Amino acid sequence: MGAYTKISTKSQVLAHDDSRATARKDDEVYFDEDANEKKESAYSLQAKGAAAMFGAVGCIACGPVLGLLAALFGAHTATHNKGAVGDVSRAMGDVAMAAKEEAKRTGLVQKSMKFFTGRR
Repeated sequence: MGAYTKISTKSQVLAHDDSRATARKDDEVYFDEDANEKKESAYSLQAKGAAAMFGAVGCIACGPVLGLLAALFGAHTATHNKGAVGDVSRAMGDVAMAAKEEAKRTGLVQKSMKFFTGRR
């Protein structure tokens, strides 16, 4: 079960759609922390993936200094921009996360290490 934090014990009016319910003074209101952590974790992974993708493309195209700036730009726009640029950054982060999961699933990292170290 998820972790919950008590956020209120005072009397208040709770509204959902057009129906109203009044909380009594002894009622406790809880906030689901796990839902927030999952949402925050997904954004964090998207930002990391966007930084990796933007950084790799920037490094290949313009060198390491501009690659670092591109990585910072990708992470920032993925987390702070709600428009089209942010959507593109988050989509690139999703692509990076999917590539990472596929590499783990197929054992690509271990196969690459064997190949490049000469152990076959």
